[in-house]
Amino acid sequence: MKILTINPIIAAALVSCGAAQLIKAIAYAVRNQKISLKRLLGAGGTPSAHAALITAAAIMCLRICGIDSTEFGLAVLIAGVVMYDTAGVRYNAGLHAAGINRLRKYIGSLVEKISANKDFVNEKPLNELLGSRPIGVIAGAALGAVIALILPTK
Repeated sequence: MKILTINPIIAAALVSCGAAQLIKAIAYAVRNQKISLKRLLGAGGTPSAHAALITAAAIMCLRICGIDSTEFGLAVLIAGVVMYDTAGVRYNAGLHAAGINRLRKYIGSLVEKISANKDFVNEKPLNELLGSRPIGVIAGAALGAVIALILPTK
């Protein structure tokens, strides 16, 4: 835990990620009247914890190292990749998982009717919450930016 006090870049990133996860868990609990550890610890949703983490790190690099630093340059490039992956690749993978789960359920009901093969029907569904919509990425980036601007650099 000492790293959090000696490295403000890591501290801002982790605080931002934790805040995003907490917001998602609270929103889920309010909406569904139950607590979900999956929403507290899992990926996907709004605000994007990935975007919050990397944006906070990038802005803290800017504050500490300057706009012309290698650290800030790398952080911005990594932020672009992470946010593209979250809103594009991983979000679409979640949509694919949802479609596959629907197909498995339909095919499973047919298999159950025509045979005694219960293995197909009892397979664990694929995780559908893998990424965030663009608005979730924007919200996560805004959260990370605010936290990185509020926290001290030393």
